[in-house]
Amino acid sequence: GFSADLLAASPEAQDGEPDVVIENQFGETNHDHLGKSITYSAGLGVKKVICVAERFRSEHRSALAWLNENSKPDVDFFGVVIRAIKIGNSSPAIEFRVAIEPDGWRRRSQSAASNPRGEKYRAFWESLIVDLREAGHISGPKNATATSWTAIPAGVPGIIYSFVFRSKNKVGIEVYFNSNPATNTSLFARLEENRIAIEKDFGESLIWEPLPNRKACRIKIDTDGSVEDAEDDLKKIRSWMIDRFGKFEPAIQERLQTAATAIEQDSQSADE
Repeated sequence: GFSADLLAASPEAQDGEPDVVIENQFGETNHDHLGKSITYSAGLGVKKVICVAERFRSEHRSALAWLNENSKPDVDFFGVVIRAIKIGNSSPAIEFRVAIEPDGWRRRSQSAASNPRGEKYRAFWESLIVDLREAGHISGPKNATATSWTAIPAGVPGIIYSFVFRSKNKVGIEVYFNSNPATNTSLFARLEENRIAIEKDFGESLIWEPLPNRKACRIKIDTDGSVEDAEDDLKKIRSWMIDRFGKFEPAIQERLQTAATAIEQDSQSADE
């Protein structure tokens, strides 16, 4: 009997599954929309709740702050103020301003105490992000998370490059297709047509997983390793990831962009 305004997947979402619900409204916040936000978070099992409004009543600021103080460390509530602005004769633009947010330092400290493995993931990703930035693979802001994987956008909607700690002491890198099922299938098939050329450019064989019984698919390469390994071994894993990604992205990226453009053109032709 309810319908969330927006359901989204953050970069930290496991396998791209939605983990964010966004409830927005005109004017001043009210109990109805705040209650819906809490209902959606419980019913959909999301970890992040964002309430968007033009103005936040003091009672609702206090309520969101209370929820952040008393919820689990991995559940976050945000209040975001939206307004339209103009600078000189410019066209109107939308500005979002965070009015209420979790106490990141406190929650991170709690997470370290309650989730030591998660903090090992976070420490590993923090170092990897530095390495990725130094290698020129990322330039914008990127936060480390306490999850078993991290990702960067591939420049095509719904597609990401992921760095992953898997089960059975395996780690890997992959291009992960998490758009709609039809687009996933088409992109994967077009890349697989160039499998020999891609693997030649990469310099090694890759694992191609269409994952027909799931909403997504992937192309990946794995090696041995665990986040529980000694620091010297973790450094070797990071070096392996940077080295392989430096070959993986060039082998994939241009062909991925070409495939996405072709699919879009086919869709436009069909509509016409």
